Amino acid sequence: MAPSWAGDVRRTDTPRTRATGRHDRIMRATCTGPKRPVRAAPAAAMVRPVPAAPSTAPSSADLWCAGLAFQGTRALPEPERRALSARLERARRRLRAVDLAAAALVLGASGAAAWIAAPRPNVLAAVWAALLVPAWAGVAFGIVGGTAPGRRWAFAGGVLLLLAIPAAEVAADRLGLGSLAPSFAGQLPSLYTALSLLGLFEVAGRIAARVRFRRALATARDELAASNEVWVFGGPPPAIPRAAERPRIEVLPRSHLFVRGPSGPPRWFSIAPVRRLAPAQPFALRVPIPGARAQDPQLRVHRRSLSPAERSEIAGQAGRLRRHLWPVLAAYTACAVQLAIDALLWGHRGRALWFSAGATFWYAMAAAASLVYAGRLRAAGRLAQDAGHPWMVTIDAADAAVAERAPHMEVLPVSRLIWTERGRPAAWRLQPPGG
Repeated sequence: MAPSWAGDVRRTDTPRTRATGRHDRIMRATCTGPKRPVRAAPAAAMVRPVPAAPSTAPSSADLWCAGLAFQGTRALPEPERRALSARLERARRRLRAVDLAAAALVLGASGAAAWIAAPRPNVLAAVWAALLVPAWAGVAFGIVGGTAPGRRWAFAGGVLLLLAIPAAEVAADRLGLGSLAPSFAGQLPSLYTALSLLGLFEVAGRIAARVRFRRALATARDELAASNEVWVFGGPPPAIPRAAERPRIEVLPRSHLFVRGPSGPPRWFSIAPVRRLAPAQPFALRVPIPGARAQDPQLRVHRRSLSPAERSEIAGQAGRLRRHLWPVLAAYTACAVQLAIDALLWGHRGRALWFSAGATFWYAMAAAASLVYAGRLRAAGRLAQDAGHPWMVTIDAADAAVAERAPHMEVLPVSRLIWTERGRPAAWRLQPPGG
């Protein structure tokens, strides 16, 4: 039976995906702010096309940021370079002061908590009391400033559960009903431990992001002292291919810090999701696939050879999927820590230990992480087959009269993932590793 391609393509760049993708969040962040009058840029500040000679600028087709293609480089005028250097230095000092103040506050509160728990003849109790301060700071960060809605709901639901059970017990006691669920009320310490471990993971993730940002600021300071060039990305917004407004952003080449958005310099520095992709092949030879057909008679199905850069990118995507193992390791580590705390600190034994509320929660988290990683392994296997395949499928209009309305995309033959659409990379290719 001949394969039908047009109705079995896995769209990973639907409008919902694009609207919730990281590149769209960054575009909203850089496009907000008061409108500023547009001034004519001096000749020295105009965007220069990519030079033919080797330089720090990459080719114009293989670098993307926030859904925008690389356009060239721009030389910063000396006043602008000095102003940007001064802003970077102020950001570094402010970040250092905030980090030192937060570290002093957390260490002081942790020491006080350990001292309060010290009268108990249990060293583990003092250590755990000291860790509760950063843990519940992580819970607060997860509720207020969590990036993923599911993570925010998980933290908020855990806190509400911990508050609802004692409140129900108090209400039942005052009404003369006795204890509603003595066995479940005895699981409160275990639930408290599970939520605290979740907060510790949130704090660890934020500390890692903070360290990456500090390194980016230091790299930006050094590169501004040695060079005055920035990368310029532009083009139509990713969700509106034919938009009249063509936003433009500027990024430092080595540190990948945003230095200018469509509305001017951003209020806060952030790291740009710069992705180096295989160049598109709009003029590659395309030949019909014997026996293949499209469900729409106005479309035609052809194939073309993969370039070495495309094979390398597909193989790299498969390798990143296989290496994204840290959620599974974190979940199983949390299971072991939960069981140790329940046994040593709360005195659980036997069935009450292995099936406590906190341990059951981490069992579920470990199972979910394992299932997700298994899906990643299957996707990596399909991508590895795509990397070894000699060609990819192209779908476009059979008649030039409907070419403007018809889809024009390239699809990987095994995974059925969209590779390009109208010459633009698919949304999944623009996502950061592990995203």
